Amino acid sequence: MKQKIILSFLLQGAIVSSCFAQAPKEAAADYHLPEVMRTQSGKTVNSVADWEKVRRPEILALFEKNVQGRTPEKAIPVRFVSMSVNPHALNGTATRKQVRVYFSPDEKHYMDLLLYLPNNRNKPVPVFLGLNFGGNQVVHRDTGIIISKQWVRYTSEPAYKDHLGTEASRGTQGDDWPVEKILAAGYGLATAYYGDLQPDSANSVNAGIAPLF
Repeated sequence: MKQKIILSFLLQGAIVSSCFAQAPKEAAADYHLPEVMRTQSGKTVNSVADWEKVRRPEILALFEKNVQGRTPEKAIPVRFVSMSVNPHALNGTATRKQVRVYFSPDEKHYMDLLLYLPNNRNKPVPVFLGLNFGGNQVVHRDTGIIISKQWVRYTSEPAYKDHLGTEASRGTQGDDWPVEKILAAGYGLATAYYGDLQPDSANSVNAGIAPLF
């Protein structure tokens, strides 16, 4: 169940990110958000039961219809392969794991997951999970991070050449990922490149893992 939730979050996030990246910037001055505490029938939410049984399901349905889409119900043969494990990463403060998640038997569809866990912890820790926008190597200058071989929309050299990340792309988005602070606070970090799930190139609506569902 946890794996399904994580994959659903990553897939939905990748698709939404791609849509925002490609969508035209149109004015929406005449649009008004619906009142959170009023049901679609016009009734005011006055109790926990009203919220849990009526309003919350309505809001989730609105997100499914207008923003993220529905969580896929079809099961696909997910397979996890460890690419590397370093228990002494970042000067010994963290364990770095890199896992390739295959979504199809032919191994054409996969996601590379980068995971940092704080050392000196004797129990599971909460983990921040998020998508990155240039390949896992952009979140930190750690030379042990595998550079993504997937297409990226960036072209600025020397970080990217022919829409592919280079050694110079390491840590280029590090300001958005305070890895050391997260670890020092006792949390872990997990990230994957959204292009592994949904490419951001032209005419890519049928690319990525969405068609598998």
